[in-house]
Amino acid sequence: MNGMRKTLLSIFAVLALLCAAPNYARGQEPQGKPKPDAAKPEAAKPESTKSESTKTDAVASDKAVKPSGVSTLHIEITAGDNDKPVDSASVYVRYPKARMFGREKLPEMDLKTNREGMVKVPNVPRGKVLVQVMAPGWRTYGRWYDLDQPEQTIKIKLEKPTRWY
Repeated sequence: MNGMRKTLLSIFAVLALLCAAPNYARGQEPQGKPKPDAAKPEAAKPESTKSESTKTDAVASDKAVKPSGVSTLHIEITAGDNDKPVDSASVYVRYPKARMFGREKLPEMDLKTNREGMVKVPNVPRGKVLVQVMAPGWRTYGRWYDLDQPEQTIKIKLEKPTRWY
């Protein structure tokens, strides 16, 4: 009885450590970076610090001008010799999302084109994006794109399917 109790206690201790370690690691900050003095008002800071803070404000405003990690994607789909817009084509947008232990998951957005053959995809993370298009009577299309601008337009021309005998 006493040996079983020790075994159970040691198992629970190991499980508690395994569950607590990731949460503890998330709460840690890097040791090399100092914590910002956000709690101090500007008037209470020394004169030399004020000029440094205006420099950092200027750098922060430059960073604000830089695009964020999200992009809006416009996709135009045409087909045939006349570049006719494809109505109600299924558009799948997938982008890799990093997960724990290096595994990646591909979240997916499923959309349909309008009568002009266009679809707008908001809030797509920048980086590699897989765009797949399926329309009845046309060859399936799929290609990886790199998104690096706040708004990006992709023009896709579908081809006729191969003939089967």
